[in-house]
Amino acid sequence: MPDIITKTSRNFNNQFEVPLLFYVVATLYISLDVMSSLSIALAWVFVISRLAHSYIHITYNHTLHRMIAFFIGFLAVLALWVNLLVQ
Repeated sequence: MPDIITKTSRNFNNQFEVPLLFYVVATLYISLDVMSSLSIALAWVFVISRLAHSYIHITYNHTLHRMIAFFIGFLAVLALWVNLLVQ
């Protein structure tokens, strides 16, 4: 199997690890009608971090850079949950 197909498949599987928590918290924000500038900014940080993670994974695949992008996204989701609980 070509390397690009293997990388793309692994990346696709990676995209379903933390995003499930993001989908749930985003749904709660919408259903509870809780919106703030911070929550929108954190959601965008998460989306951008996932794009960066995918780009790194598919192109040059430096593990430390991927881990940093993943961790930034994880922190954004964690902050979204904390912000929701506080509000």
